[in-house]
Amino acid sequence: MTTLAKAANPEDISIGEKLRACRAFKGMSQADLGNAIGVSFQQVQKYEKGTNRISGSRLRKAAKALGVQVVELIGEDETADPISFYPADVMKLARRLSGLPAGMREPAVASLHKVVDAIESAAAGKEPDRA
Repeated sequence: MTTLAKAANPEDISIGEKLRACRAFKGMSQADLGNAIGVSFQQVQKYEKGTNRISGSRLRKAAKALGVQVVELIGEDETADPISFYPADVMKLARRLSGLPAGMREPAVASLHKVVDAIESAAAGKEPDRA
């Protein structure tokens, strides 16, 4: 008799992706999150992949450790911050920018806008604006 591997539930995968995104945005390792919720980093990996389902009580602990509402990890609230839709590298940059003093952050963001504008123009085969 052959046993078939059980496929991950799409909802568990979605919650895991949001968990991973929030953890990455906060700059927290899987081990740190695991310690905060009482599991190993390997278990956190399984939650993030949707391989294992995270219980309600652990989900609450994870949300508290990450400084988010449980609904942000579940994703049912249309008004929740869509943080999980951003790639980890974008979230890392946003975290670094948000850590700068306002007087330094504003020129840094303006400079990044110019760089992205130039990249988009080059990709479209146009000359970038020099304004």
